[in-house]
Amino acid sequence: MNKLLIDEYPLMVLPTFAKKIGLKNAIFVQQVYFLTQTKHQNNDIYTYKDDHMWVFNNIDEWHENYFPFFSKRTLKRVIKKCEDEGYIISTNKYNKSEYDKTKWYRVNHEKISDLAEEIEQDIMIKREKKVEKAKRKSKKKAKQLEKMNKTKFDSSKDLPLGQNGTMPENTVFLPLGQNGTMPDSKALGQNGTIDSAKMARPIPNTTTYTSHNNKNKATLKKIKAKFKKSFSKNPNDLQLEKIEEYINKGISEELILKSIEFCGLGDHNQSFLFNRLQMLLKDDICTVEKLNNVINQNNSFNKNTSNSENENKKQQQSKESDYKWKDFFIDPDKYKE
Repeated sequence: MNKLLIDEYPLMVLPTFAKKIGLKNAIFVQQVYFLTQTKHQNNDIYTYKDDHMWVFNNIDEWHENYFPFFSKRTLKRVIKKCEDEGYIISTNKYNKSEYDKTKWYRVNHEKISDLAEEIEQDIMIKREKKVEKAKRKSKKKAKQLEKMNKTKFDSSKDLPLGQNGTMPENTVFLPLGQNGTMPDSKALGQNGTIDSAKMARPIPNTTTYTSHNNKNKATLKKIKAKFKKSFSKNPNDLQLEKIEEYINKGISEELILKSIEFCGLGDHNQSFLFNRLQMLLKDDICTVEKLNNVINQNNSFNKNTSNSENENKKQQQSKESDYKWKDFFIDPDKYKE
């Protein structure tokens, strides 16, 4: 029995065999093999010729009895392909009458054995490629880990002072409080000054930084909500960075929120908003309180009639030149540059 063939009744083929020669060809070769094996088991002397068991059928018999799922044209093409490729051997020399053109078929076991060896070789090559790929992947991962370890501790320069090395002479460690001041060197009984490079650095106060960072996040969250309400879309990363820069430079959350709100009321675009914030920062107006003071002073100034008309005009022009943005906060809907 050949590895690629089945001598049982079900019409089956091995996937590797079907892939190698084609599904239809494999089905026909498998059926010829099954029929000849059945004749062997039944000791059919009539079809045993020249040390081989044969099976004979014409195209109509093949189609009717074994391959009704193929058309006759397809079946003829399949049989011819199997003959041409050498998967089966056919002859009509065993017919009793020379007018009888019925063909006798048997499997070419030598050819099928060669195919089996080719398939085994293909499987081995694929298996070796998978193993080589796994080895390369493992080596690459090992190199990456080694590189990471070297990066963490490349040399003694990365180690704290005094680890795996000798302690420099005359090094003094002072008991410093967290975020405390440097004690006076005289109080420690030292005759000379203390080298600050040799002093242990104070532990940074991470609580303050964390609180500040959380506050910034909450502020930006409010600003994003107001921004979306006024401009109907969220700020992009570049705009958020610019807003955070203004906050770090001192402009209050309330003033930024008010500027965004007034831009929305006046139907102004986002570029206009950042232009207003830049003007406010330039004029050192960083809080809503300062903004209101400027606007209130301007209003009271306009109502004051005690000054002369010329002086009033000069002061008004001076105020307008200093605070070009004030009218925007008085009436954003009518304000146009």
